Amino acid sequence: MKEVKILFLIVIVGTLLVNGCSKEVDTSECDDLPIPGRTMICIAAIAIEENEPSLCEQLSNQDEALRDNCYVYVGGELRDYDICENILVVKEDDADNYAKEHNYDTCMSSVAQHLNDVDECQRRDMPDVCMLVIAGATKDSSLCDLMSGEFFSREQCLTQVEICENNQDGCEIPSFFKLYGEILP
Repeated sequence: MKEVKILFLIVIVGTLLVNGCSKEVDTSECDDLPIPGRTMICIAAIAIEENEPSLCEQLSNQDEALRDNCYVYVGGELRDYDICENILVVKEDDADNYAKEHNYDTCMSSVAQHLNDVDECQRRDMPDVCMLVIAGATKDSSLCDLMSGEFFSREQCLTQVEICENNQDGCEIPSFFKLYGEILP
């Protein structure tokens, strides 16, 4: 019996070595879409469905901003801070580091909102925006006491929580597919 288990493990490891550990994912349905932004949304949708954030790299040859936005969507939806690190890959000739830092911050905020991670929100460039989303989604008015007032006041936060408490559907963070489902191919 022990020999069968060892043979089974050898077959599994051999298969992984021959085929590689990452899977091939077909994104041809995203080719030739008339608007580059829709290509990004299409690839992001497949990346989310297949749990393959590396698909966003396909957008590098078109537009790095689209690639970075893809990582923002995928990072938030898959609730994975590590995905955001891909945005900070800076080429030597990249003069627009500010945009990359902003996209990175947006990605980290998106993940924080999906995870209701208040501590991470407070480390972001626009903590009030991040906190307002979490306060509304969780209907937790105590989070309003943490507002800095730079972007939203405590009173605006309390109003948002009240609106969410009275809304039958709640104020959950909309999923990527809820936002873009109708324009996907």
